[in-house]
Amino acid sequence: MSRKANCWDNAVFESFFSQLKTEFPCFYPNSTINSFQHDFKKYIRYYNEKRILKRMGFVSPKMYYLDYQNAS
Repeated sequence: MSRKANCWDNAVFESFFSQLKTEFPCFYPNSTINSFQHDFKKYIRYYNEKRILKRMGFVSPKMYYLDYQNAS
């Protein structure tokens, strides 16, 4: 737990949920309550394994992590 009024711990989660609320309806516009869990798992897999990021050298987070492990 952080000190009172220290928001840095929440920054990562707030960024993720902001992106989730923006992208999820674009990827799964007709997601129903019954299919939400399945669609959410697919989105998380995309978020971690397939989306490329400029700040990571235009590779996915998974590939960046694997490259980091192989370099060590």
